[in-house]
Amino acid sequence: MNLIPEWAPGIHPMVVHFPVALLSVAVLADLAGLIWRNRRHLQILTVTLYLIGAATIIAAYFSGEWGLENIVPPAQAERAISSHADIAEWTAWFFVVFAIARLIVFRVGAIRNTWIKALLVVGGITGFVLLFTTAERGARLVFDFGVGVEAVTEQAQIRAEIAPPGQSLVPFEDGWKLQPVLPSDWKGVAEWLVGDPASINTSIVAVDTSKNAIQIEATGPPALFVFKPELDDIEAELLFDADDFDGRFAVVHSLHDRFNYFFVEWDGERISQGRVVDGKRELLDSAKREYTGTSLMRIVADGTHYRAYDGGGLVAHGHSIVAEKGRAGLFLEGTGNLKIILMMARTLE
Repeated sequence: MNLIPEWAPGIHPMVVHFPVALLSVAVLADLAGLIWRNRRHLQILTVTLYLIGAATIIAAYFSGEWGLENIVPPAQAERAISSHADIAEWTAWFFVVFAIARLIVFRVGAIRNTWIKALLVVGGITGFVLLFTTAERGARLVFDFGVGVEAVTEQAQIRAEIAPPGQSLVPFEDGWKLQPVLPSDWKGVAEWLVGDPASINTSIVAVDTSKNAIQIEATGPPALFVFKPELDDIEAELLFDADDFDGRFAVVHSLHDRFNYFFVEWDGERISQGRVVDGKRELLDSAKREYTGTSLMRIVADGTHYRAYDGGGLVAHGHSIVAEKGRAGLFLEGTGNLKIILMMARTLE
């Protein structure tokens, strides 16, 4: 029997209520201890609640991290996810340290000291404020954005496929979109940092009965091209078909020059997320992944959070410095035909 409801991406929606309840009661027990100071059973109850609450909040934190692996959230929820994750991490480790401190104080008998008792109560109230803030931001993800309770994987595909007619490269105020209209008009607009656009053949081909794609014919040497404008925190999507391509390609972003940028790369076997600093690669995260037919790659850079999704959910989640404003584009190296059904980059909402 499956104990996890179909709407839930994991156990997080169920687990999260335990630390909220346990730690809230622990704080109330702490306040009651100011009135009944010499009740040892109340002191034991308070310490026990903090210890169990700390264990459950760690479980809730990691269940939330793992739950992201099964969803592709809407773009407008990304900043809220980062905010919730950051405050949740602070809250979890605060209560771990605080619970251990409470146990030590109880064991050495220092709980009878009025100033220490008052300080611990203030610490408990501080933790409760962190806990309330974490819960409020988590609730906003559910009620404002439907994270974890609706088919967001379909939202990602629909968002990727909507593109206005006209030229192949469609610039807008906070980003751009590359779509299969003309085979090579976009090559003159792109800034080529590696490779010669004249030596790369492109054409418009049908992927299936409902989609066309820009087909890039790779002959081996690497190519790297980007488009304006420069973007801050970024959301990028690549809808592609790499069945006839043998090599590696990457969505690059926050690029300053060919030696400094962030990337999410697929080499036919693994998704690799990282950055290039002064020409040297630094991996942030990676995962084994295979794609056939039309596939989606989605990248989000939000502060120190770097996430990579596909149609099945989160595949990589690394942390690094906050990226400075830069351009986005595509790197490829290999042979065969890489089909781009749609590519988009814009400032995160």
